[in-house]
Amino acid sequence: MLDKMRLGSIAAAYESGKTVQPVAIYYSLRVGLGFGLEANGLRQTALLCYKPSVGVTLFCKPLRPADFKTADAMGEAAKTALAEGYASLEARYKDWPLVHEKAN
Repeated sequence: MLDKMRLGSIAAAYESGKTVQPVAIYYSLRVGLGFGLEANGLRQTALLCYKPSVGVTLFCKPLRPADFKTADAMGEAAKTALAEGYASLEARYKDWPLVHEKAN
């Protein structure tokens, strides 16, 4: 789960009247995702691509600006949807093996 969600894109979507589709992604391999070329970012992303893992995507309920009074309220709804979505994926898939073994 992202420790800190950046809400600029949510505010931009709210101001322009665009719907936002929150998406929670769960990986069985605990390497984390890095961005850019930070110290561990490239290494972590390479590990995720290199090692077999299970990845599951959950499309949360779309958020429409008309349903919120402010961009901040829409951002909070996005954070809540992602946190709940990720928690449900983790509860369901955390015991999956990194790789499904081939049947004999």
